[in-house]
Amino acid sequence: MEKSKLEKYREERARHLEKIADLQKRVRALDQRIMENESMEIRALMRSENVTLEELTALVRRMQQQHRQHASAAAEVGKAAHAAVSREIGQQHAVRAEGEPGAGARKPRPARPQIVILYAGGHGIRSFRENRLK
Repeated sequence: MEKSKLEKYREERARHLEKIADLQKRVRALDQRIMENESMEIRALMRSENVTLEELTALVRRMQQQHRQHASAAAEVGKAAHAAVSREIGQQHAVRAEGEPGAGARKPRPARPQIVILYAGGHGIRSFRENRLK
């Protein structure tokens, strides 16, 4: 008796899940080896530089604190820049609303037909205007 497509899909899925589980085990083992080797390198560096565990801990904490300070300062700069751009856009909209001539209003373009090509590969939708295809 021939198997249905649904049964074949389920069997294929089960095979792939087994492969994934095996690969995940291998990745975990590699992660463990990487962590062990990194720890050995850190210990060797500490011995060569005569650094105690307490000194290393203090150094890491200082570096984390500096990183947090820099990150928060960068966020504040980003917020200030965003506020300035928002303010400028708001002013442009206010000028356009007043109807001042040439306040950045564009001439309406005639509508052109578009050809939409859908890609089955999952790369999204791409459209091309008719005059680009000539």
